[in-house]
Amino acid sequence: MSVKLSRRDFLWASAIASLAAAVQACAQPTPQIIEKEVPVEKVVKETVVVEKQVPVEKTVKETVVVEKEKVVEKVVTATPVPSRYKEAPMLAELVKAGKLPPVEERLPLEPLVLDPVESIGKYGGKWVWMSAATTWGGAGEVAMVNWCQNFLNFRRDMSGKRPNVITKFAWNNDGTEITLFFRKGIKWSDGAPLTVDDWLFWWEDMINDPKINLAKQTGTHPGGQPMKTTKLDDYTLKCTFAAPNPLFLDNLCRGTGARATSWQLVPAHYMKQFHYKYNPAIKDTDNKALIDHYDNRATYPDMPHFGAWITKEQTAGASILLERNPYFWKVDTEGNQLPYMDQMECKAVKDTQMITLSCIAGELDFQCRNLVVKDIPLLNENEARGGYKVIMWQNGYAVATGLRFHYCYADKGYAD
Repeated sequence: MSVKLSRRDFLWASAIASLAAAVQACAQPTPQIIEKEVPVEKVVKETVVVEKQVPVEKTVKETVVVEKEKVVEKVVTATPVPSRYKEAPMLAELVKAGKLPPVEERLPLEPLVLDPVESIGKYGGKWVWMSAATTWGGAGEVAMVNWCQNFLNFRRDMSGKRPNVITKFAWNNDGTEITLFFRKGIKWSDGAPLTVDDWLFWWEDMINDPKINLAKQTGTHPGGQPMKTTKLDDYTLKCTFAAPNPLFLDNLCRGTGARATSWQLVPAHYMKQFHYKYNPAIKDTDNKALIDHYDNRATYPDMPHFGAWITKEQTAGASILLERNPYFWKVDTEGNQLPYMDQMECKAVKDTQMITLSCIAGELDFQCRNLVVKDIPLLNENEARGGYKVIMWQNGYAVATGLRFHYCYADKGYAD
């Protein structure tokens, strides 16, 4: 028996498959999101910081001719930097007690300025949500919301890229050489500077060391040869390729986990204690601790990080509690150091149906994963009871829905 779908039916089915639920305080829709309406005194104005460059003029690309006719592509920014900075009350208390440097000393020379989606947020509060993950390392649920800090990010309207960890980049005219300019003054959560050396540690001492044996990343071996790197200074790096490699940055700025810049940037000053080249007490055949810290960094509260939150405590298979990073390098247009929320807690569950039921019970503040299409009617019916709002997310996924031809065909040569 075959079923023929009309164009209208197919589009309707595709739209339903893109359901999500979102926190009402967050203006930017998020996949499968539930938002909990809490009493006014507990409302956090913006629960998820959606990053956007705030230009005085639109960010543009500029072609500049320099010596030897080399064509250089520059990311030109005109982001206004606030004249003074403010911080969360909990951090201000630490500064007052002498346990933390002033906010001006914790931020980069030019922090990334983000334009709030709806309005300037208020400090405080905790985001509670759930996950079907049983571990907190790698590219899991927590990594999705906290560890994705790539060299470049896309603009909200997807019209192009904007600066993030790097402020600009420059190509030669045949795409075989690129120079990266790191944002000066970004610090790890322990206050140590983040420099070119942190990425070079990943490339030279992990990827290119056969005794460590990490997987090679897409875009780093064009022409079958590993790229060559030249450190120009602490914040400037040149990469040279054996063949044209125009998608180099695109390949390093995708997703989370090992595919993303955010995973490749490691705190070298911390990781060297687990590497045989830097610690004589470690045998060159013992890389277990090094790889485990690399893969499961969220499970180590003492491991420095440069995302918005850092691990405070975690229990495998139960929960993880993150707390704001006092050295986070982004601010809003009024100079408030981000993030707004003090903490984020994620609870693990084995059955995703428990997440749906917890939403209905009003126990979650924001849920962006592990909700399923079949529960849409149930979620809609209980919006008032749970104090949340269900929102359809117009996502850009290429495979959010699809038709799989020959899936059950007996001949495996044709089966999908």
